[in-house]
Amino acid sequence: MLLPAGLPAAVRAGFSTRTGGVSVAPYAGLNLALHVGDAPADVAANRSRLGHALDVEHLIFAEQVHGPGVAVVEGPHPTMVTGVDALVTRRPGLALVVLAADCLPDLLVDPAA
Repeated sequence: MLLPAGLPAAVRAGFSTRTGGVSVAPYAGLNLALHVGDAPADVAANRSRLGHALDVEHLIFAEQVHGPGVAVVEGPHPTMVTGVDALVTRRPGLALVVLAADCLPDLLVDPAA
């Protein structure tokens, strides 16, 4: 689900649901988290499906730790940045991903983006 309102044209943001994934119970659906015990191959397939649905090549996930860490992602393209709770980039074409369960995700955008 993409959020269309209030963002510069070059910026897209959204949320996923659990529909359409390959994970089996108890992670049934589009589980994107590697840290919950799901099969890594299923998580990789789910992440690939998300990237395809969003029409982006590079999904970059934060391995969140509930801390103050921020990573600036400029390239080359990692698939995971560990030990941080925030990702920042100036580079177009990157999809920065955080997983939210009991925390509220924030999106900060430079209006000149």
